[in-house]
Amino acid sequence: GCEFIAARATLIEMLQEQQQQQQQQQLEEQQPQQELRQRRQQTRRAGKATVWVDKCVAGDRELLDTLLGLWGSLKPWKRLKFVWGLLATLVCGISEDDIKSLAEADMVELLLAEFAQEYPEVMRPLLHDRNWVLATTTLQAAQVSAHKDLAPPVVAIVGKGHIPGMVYVLESIVEVFAAAQGTSMVEAGAR
Repeated sequence: GCEFIAARATLIEMLQEQQQQQQQQQLEEQQPQQELRQRRQQTRRAGKATVWVDKCVAGDRELLDTLLGLWGSLKPWKRLKFVWGLLATLVCGISEDDIKSLAEADMVELLLAEFAQEYPEVMRPLLHDRNWVLATTTLQAAQVSAHKDLAPPVVAIVGKGHIPGMVYVLESIVEVFAAAQGTSMVEAGAR
């Protein structure tokens, strides 16, 4: 009873926050692009080398989808344990040294491995599904960009924990493409 009510309240708060973010994004997208065009023209006239961002794409899954998948993957006892762990972390706090240590790639991998051992069932909705979405969205952005004149580069900004999974997904896509074309992965990647 109480667990359901608390989870529902948390989800409602997250939905409201997501709705506010979407409204803010819509407002930002509605602003005229004239100033950006003028700056771009001035920069080109001055001969400066600058990369301009024409479009920013949020390529991750919706937060609510991820949270619902995470919550749905846990059995009731694991849900209680998970929430207790989150509350303990919030109460005890995270030190600045803890945050600095997360910047190290080995620490991120260690934490992910520890988390996967403790909660293996949440790795699919929390990490693996999102790796697939992030990788395929990045690939789609690159394909769209490649069809434009003077295609700008595609830059994906992701958390360190997603990089190995995204590389795996992208390599798998290249292998499938190569197999369908009858070429090796190296030859397909060079295309």
